Formats: sequence, C-alpha cells, structure tokens
Amino acid sequence: ARKLKRGKLRDGGAPEDRDALSECVNLSSDLLEDIRDLVGNRREVSPLDLDKALTELTRPFAKPEFSIDVAPDVVIEDLTVAESLLAVARESITNVVRHAEASRCTISVHRDQGRVCLTVEDNGVGADGAEGFGIRGMRERMTDAHAELDISPNTPTGTRVTAAWAVA
Repeated sequence: ARKLKRGKLRDGGAPEDRDALSECVNLSSDLLEDIRDLVGNRREVSPLDLDKALTELTRPFAKPEFSIDVAPDVVIEDLTVAESLLAVARESITNVVRHAEASRCTISVHRDQGRVCLTVEDNGVGADGAEGFGIRGMRERMTDAHAELDISPNTPTGTRVTAAWAVA
C-alpha cells in the first residue's frame, strides 16, 4: 500500500514536488541503510555505543554546536529500538541543521521507568507547526514501534523532540 501511495504522489503534482519527494525517498533509503550498518557493525563487537553513534551522526555538521549526554545505565539490546532511536535522532539533527538556525543542540539519552528516552533540544527559531516528510516518517516509525514521540517548543526558544521506547 505504501508503494502505491508513494507512486501516486511521485506521478502527480508539480514537478518540483515530484523532485522533492524523490529526493526524500532516496535520502530515507540511504539513511536506513546507514543506520542498519552502524547498528550492525557496533553490535558485532559489543552492544551499541550510543555516545559514539550519536557523535557520528553529528560529525558532518559544523553548526550548530552539539552536546551529547548518554546516561551510563542506557544499554540497548533490541536492534529495532536501536534503529528507531538513531533514525529519530538523525531526522531531528537534520531538521535542526536545515531549519532551526540554532547555535546549540543538546542530545540526551536516559532511562526512565522502564523506558529509554531520547531528547533533542535546540535554541533555534522554533518549529512553525508544518510537518514535512521527515517528521511524518518519525511519527510512523514511532507508531510502528509502539513508542511515544512529542515535538514541542523549547523554552525560551527552539524545539524539543522527545521520544521514548519501552525496554526490558
């Protein structure tokens, strides 16, 4: 069903919309492959090192200044949760870099009452309420994982993305 919907979107509408959708589909495929490689390579040796994985996701960007804080008690054994967490982090980072005009972005991961929680906060201009393909993709991924996602204003400026997965 998803391929049919995507095909209809790609074949209809304005040329620039088709080009943008095609770029999003290609970026999504590349991103998923990169995340699976990253998670798979890390897990062959030991459990995923979230601090290193998140650092790798932020490394290509000169701005904003990223701060990463992963609580020492966070260990993710479930590959699906790890992939989902890194995908949400990557999309959040991409949105901060492309849209937020932020000077700082803080990424934190901690455990809370049987859940692993990811928070990405920036001090940028804040979200305008419009949801593009990336945010919709995050929402779909989180729904499929029976996880929670909240995107809200950060105080005093910027945006906060909070995601939580139930883990054993």
